Amino acid sequence: MKFTIALAALASLAAATPLDTSSSGCKPGTYACTPDKTGWQVCDVTGKYV
Repeated sequence: MKFTIALAALASLAAATPLDTSSSGCKPGTYACTPDKTGWQVCDVTGKYV
């Protein structure tokens, strides 16, 4: 019974974790080229490039 509860808890955590981390935005503090390749953009703390 305890094993089943522990397994169910781990399964619920795995289901709540997104499979594709790139869809959640950028990693704060990282840089990338602008789409027109003329400069740099920085990822802010909200996970969006500015």
